[in-house]
Amino acid sequence: MTHNQNTIRVGSRGSKLALVQIDEIKDLLKVQGLTPNFDQKVFITKGDKDKTISLTDASVSDDFFTDTLDKAILNNEIDIAIHSAKDLPQHMHKDLRIFALTKSMDETDAFVGNIHFKDLPKGAKIGTSSLIRLEALKSLNSNIELIDIRGTIEERIKQMQEGKYDGVIIATIALKRLGLKQHIKDIMPWEASPLQGQLAIVGRKKNIKLHELFANIDIRKTYGKVILVGAGPGDPDLFTQKGIKALQKADCVFYDFLVTKDLLEHAPEAEKIPAGKRKGAHSMPQAEINQNLRKAAQKGKGVVRLKGGDPFIFGRGSEEMQYLQSYHIPVEIIPGISSTTAIPALLGIPLTDRRLSSSVAFISAHRQKDCDSEHIEIPNTDTIVFLMGLTKLKEIVSTLRQFKKPPETPMVVISKGSRKEEKVVYGTLADIEQKVLNAKLEAPALIITGKTVAYGYSLHRN
Repeated sequence: MTHNQNTIRVGSRGSKLALVQIDEIKDLLKVQGLTPNFDQKVFITKGDKDKTISLTDASVSDDFFTDTLDKAILNNEIDIAIHSAKDLPQHMHKDLRIFALTKSMDETDAFVGNIHFKDLPKGAKIGTSSLIRLEALKSLNSNIELIDIRGTIEERIKQMQEGKYDGVIIATIALKRLGLKQHIKDIMPWEASPLQGQLAIVGRKKNIKLHELFANIDIRKTYGKVILVGAGPGDPDLFTQKGIKALQKADCVFYDFLVTKDLLEHAPEAEKIPAGKRKGAHSMPQAEINQNLRKAAQKGKGVVRLKGGDPFIFGRGSEEMQYLQSYHIPVEIIPGISSTTAIPALLGIPLTDRRLSSSVAFISAHRQKDCDSEHIEIPNTDTIVFLMGLTKLKEIVSTLRQFKKPPETPMVVISKGSRKEEKVVYGTLADIEQKVLNAKLEAPALIITGKTVAYGYSLHRN
């Protein structure tokens, strides 16, 4: 604070929406019995200066609408800046911090047009200003023309009314804040940008007094935490002590199909939600899992995401972590014993050996749907471990042959490894397909190829 003890120098952009957002912060403080004086100052950011730059251009810096205000804080021209939280850069200056995030009163996007979105004719021109909206619109209707749009909310509506666009996509909360909700034709079905509808108060990291003041309206203090817990390869005795403690304290547990149900007994009072994915029977899409984790944490719940193996080895743990972090949800990782190393070890198969194998690779046999290639690439390593490969065994064998692997190359397929129902089939590149077919193995299964597989076969035979 400067000037006097009860005056705060506040910076913002100059649009009507930005000024309304300052009033919203004042109202939130007033509810808490706090009425500091705001000395307001308007700044023109990079994004305001040049409205010809497309916001769908991935090269646009993520501080496009905050840089000027950040510099003003650092130069002591203002004490705080009030932003739309979704405009914040991923990495802030080391001397700045977010003093508070407010609750979003509406996270959705709205369609503003003369007719409903579903009734748009082929070739209709739709104005949009973000990559998320661009991709979502493409998936909804491939027959419309998507055009970049810039300007204030009022300017975008005016461009639509003048016929430049047949419709525009605008944050619903922005229309509500400006008293323009009568323009909303449809609420769009996708998940909008992270933090949409939330306001962010940013100040100098060392300004403890202001941080304490705005902590009174910081929604983050009501959030719970999400813990991504690795459940191990299947045998409940291989679950970690730290994982058990997390389950015992959890309010809700989202668990994968591959997780041994015995582990859920460590959370007798918690709500248990199946969230696993199994080939041909996906119980919950990944986007829905992400949203459910976030919403549970935003309600203040202690959330455990129980994932087979280790969360960060082909477990989509990084996707869930990054998604939650984009909403400023606290995340903790508890590693698990990965099936990629545990199952071969239990069978006496070393993945590396000074004499036979100085390198090992772990490969997922299934690619993301939008991946450029479905082809399984084989690295030049001594030992290869394939996950999720049972239905791709034919392709794996064919690819290994193309890479000139000899027919006598040892291979093993382990179904439901480390569990009571475990089945193991040893063979070679020449005969493994037929042997697996005869054994009628079921997923999940691990496939290992390399000279060290012979160690396991010798142990198994004896």
